[in-house]
Formats: sequence, C-alpha cells, structure tokens
Amino acid sequence: STHLTNMAFQASVNIEEKTYEVTFTSLSLKSLEEKVKEIISENKIKPEDMQFDFKIADANGQWIDNNEKLQTAFGATPVLLYIDFNDKNNDEDVKYSEQDNEKQDDDFKDSDIELEQKEWNEAIKAAHTIVEDMIENKEKGIVVVASNLDQMAKLNSQQSHEDTYFTMMINSDQYMKKQIVIEPYKICSFHSKSTTLDNITIDGCVYIVDCTIYGIGNCHVTQYLIHTEQSVINYNFDSSLCTTLWPIDTNNLMDLGFSLREKSNFDKAIQFFRIVLGVRLDKLGEDHIDVADSYDNLGLAYHEKDEYDIAIKYYKKGLKIRLDKLGEDHIDVANLCHSLGAAYNQKDEYDIAITFHKKALKIRLDKQGEDHIDVALLYNNLGVAYNKKGEYDIVITFHEKALKIRLDKLGEDHIDVASSYDNLGYIYYKKNEWDKAIEYFKKALKIRLNKQGEDHIDVASLYRDLGMSYNEKDKLGEDHIKVAQLYNDLGLAYYKKDEYDIAIEYYKKELKIRLDKQGEDNIDVALLYNNLGLAYNKKGEYDIAITFHEK
Repeated sequence: STHLTNMAFQASVNIEEKTYEVTFTSLSLKSLEEKVKEIISENKIKPEDMQFDFKIADANGQWIDNNEKLQTAFGATPVLLYIDFNDKNNDEDVKYSEQDNEKQDDDFKDSDIELEQKEWNEAIKAAHTIVEDMIENKEKGIVVVASNLDQMAKLNSQQSHEDTYFTMMINSDQYMKKQIVIEPYKICSFHSKSTTLDNITIDGCVYIVDCTIYGIGNCHVTQYLIHTEQSVINYNFDSSLCTTLWPIDTNNLMDLGFSLREKSNFDKAIQFFRIVLGVRLDKLGEDHIDVADSYDNLGLAYHEKDEYDIAIKYYKKGLKIRLDKLGEDHIDVANLCHSLGAAYNQKDEYDIAITFHKKALKIRLDKQGEDHIDVALLYNNLGVAYNKKGEYDIVITFHEKALKIRLDKLGEDHIDVASSYDNLGYIYYKKNEWDKAIEYFKKALKIRLNKQGEDHIDVASLYRDLGMSYNEKDKLGEDHIKVAQLYNDLGLAYYKKDEYDIAIEYYKKELKIRLDKQGEDNIDVALLYNNLGLAYNKKGEYDIAITFHEK
C-alpha cells in the first residue's frame, strides 16, 4: 500500500525479489536514494567492498532520474519502485547499460556482417518452427531471435503487477517456455497475452503471435518484426523497421523490396529480401534456385548501396547454386558473372573484373548472338576495365563493338549511343588523337543536347571535354575561337544550374580568348560582358555587375 499522508511519502521498493516499505518526508530523488542505500546497507544486499550504481524504475518501467519523474510515479496507487544494479567493476554491464539508454538501431554496426552467417539462417529456421507450433497449439506470446538477450535480462520481481515487462520475462520459468541457442543467437519463446518492451533494443528480430505489444521508453528492433493478424501493436516503432504479417507472403515482400530498391531505400529493401531468404531457406533448403534468387537480390541491393564486398559475397552464393542447378552455360550464370565483374570493377580489381566479364560474354555470345544489346553492355564494361589498365587499343576495339550493336539496335539518337561516343572520345583524347576525340565528342554532344537539354551536367562535361580537345589540338589559330565558344556554352550551362562562380570562371576564360582574337569592340565581346554582368548580379555583387553592363 502506498499513499501520501501527513506529508509522509510511502512506496514499495522491490530489490532482488524482495519488497521493502519505505517512508520519507521529502519527495525528491536524493531522499529516495538515501532510503534505498539505507535498505541495502541494513539488509546487506550487496557486499560492502563492492562498487555499484543502481537505477530506479517506476511501475511502467520508466527510469526515474529526476524529481519530476519521481513525482509522476507517485501519481499512481500503489507506488511500486524497482531497483536495478550495475556493477562498476563489470565493464560489460556498464557498456550495455549505456547502449540501452543511448543507442539506436543503426548503432549495431556488425549486424549486417552477422546476418551473412549460417548461424543466423539456422536461428530463423528454428524461430519459424516455434511460431508454427504456437499457432497450432493456440498459444499467445512472442518469439525473439537476438544476440543480446542475456544483457537485457532483469530479475522478475513484479509478479503482482498486471503488466508484463519483457526484460523481466527473460529467464523466468513463468513466461519463457522454450530456449534454443545457436551462437551467437538465442531463440526464445515467451507465453503471455501481452508484453511490454521496456526501454530496450533487441538486436535481432521479433515474432508476435496473437499477443498485444506495448512499449515504454525507447524501444528498437534492429532487423524486423513479424506479427499474426490477431496481434495488436500499441507502440510506434521507428518507421525504418520492416514489419509484415505472418504467414509471410514472400511474393509480396519481393515486390516491396524491388520497389524500395528502385527508390534507393536500400536498407529497408535489404530487410525485406532477408525475410524472404529466411523463409526460402526454411522451406526450400540451401540449394534451391529460389534461394539463389534471394542471394542475387541481396547482392544487387548491396551493390547499389556501394557495399561491394558484401554484394560479391551474395553474388557468389547465388552463382554456386546456379552453377550446380543450371550448368556453366546458362544465361542466369552470365547475369551473375556480369554483376560480379561490375562489382570488382568498382573495387578497382580490374583483372578479376575482366575474367568475370569474359565468362559472361562467352555465354551471351553462345546463347544470344553477336548483335544482342546485352552483349553490347559487356563489350562496354570490358572497355571500361581495360581502360583502367591503360590498354587503350583493346579499349577502342571493345567500345567500337558496343557502338556498332547499339547503333543497329537502338538507333543514332539513343543515349547509350552517346555513351559509346563519349567513351571513344575519351580514349582518343588520352591517345593524343585530338581530331578523333573531337569527332566523337561532337556526336555525343548532339545526342545529349537533344535528349537531355542544355543545362544537364553531362552536356556541361562534354563542352569541357571538347574545349580541352581543341586546346590540345591547336593553342592558336582559328580553332581557338571554337574553344571560346565552348567556354561560353559551359558558362551558360552552369548559369542555368545557378552555379554562378563556375559560370563566371568559364566566361572569363572565353573573354581572354575573344579579347586577344577579336578585340574590345566585337559584338561577341559585348554579349560576353552582358553575361558576366548577369552572373555577378545573381551573386549580389552589383558594382561589378554594373561595370560589365556599362562595357
């Protein structure tokens, strides 16, 4: 019984499964702590030489760390307070205590790596079996797969309270009905009509079986949450948490994953793909072609997330299954070899990239023929890889093959044709063959202007490349005016993008050439002064703008 009478405050304090009645005259955290220390000392609850910190929680599991929270706790009747100890000498306890209060989902930096392990997949398979058994037996509760369950455990000293706090259910025979250990994970089932997650981060996933979930404080699940239709979730988890219904609809989750990947929401797409992988491993086995498909999708998501090492690991898992099931000359094997080549190219491991691209090319040539558009892409990628190795003659051969197919299949004004022209122009520039470089850059520019418009960054880059090529070809003479025009085009492109400093830089380069070649009183010089005035006006430098406009 706890109430306020004659300015005396009373509360029941639970310490290590024992309840103590305390009375104090001042409703402050300091006076409460003094009473708790007095109880600990008088009852020899902790050894005298042991250094420890304790934390006080109210009946809702909320930590009490200021007077306002203490006063809120006394708004309930009866007042129940719980004491939680942290041994100062135990670094692990202190470390986790800090995590429990401060860390968010994305602070578990190793969870991506852990989830690649076989142990995680085995743990998920075990969890699915437990969930199915609970549903069949009409049992209510939750199933948790986590690597940090022991760190969350607290003593169950609240049996008389209506709510059930998750941290006090751990290791409680009353609630924990099954426990399987697949290091570093524990898979545990807890039977209860309702469960309250109390200011915790579960490093893993949660399955809710016809149970009501509440939450107090900051509660997080690092991977995903799956619930039956009869379950009720009365807590607003972070929007990034992947949540879905049991039984798991893998086709729906795959579609969601694809949609999220297209929107560059790679982390959530990966969560959905992982759920699907877990189901497929459980139901189909490790060497099924659909499991390979899941590995492929995870690889692509990590690839687009620029995490190439993880992408390669998933690609290779998928490749192994496809080689076993489909053989070395299947088109799906070519697709994976292509993806592996692209990933290794991004890692600057060009020899390995070339090896995979050539394997993919061999299959595609055999299955699709010389003139297939996918063959053009492989020629293009081989050209990119050989370019990085400085083998320019080989590069030109591959890019010319890619260009021929693209012209035939896509037409002269396709953006991929422009890319081939770009690539050839760049290689000829590096070979100091300026006329050929200019020829290809001009062809690319014509397409890009038509398809992308004047103010696109690729157009600006082509103007720059053309300018550099003209500069290298002839520092003086009539071609120098062409360079000036290219600088003008670059200036206009950056002006339209509101990048006025860069625009001014190119205008001034143009001005230097025109003054030298055409003189002060040329109409092109006047137009250029006007453009400089407009750019400085946009920058708010009005005096300089006036000077140019007057000229």
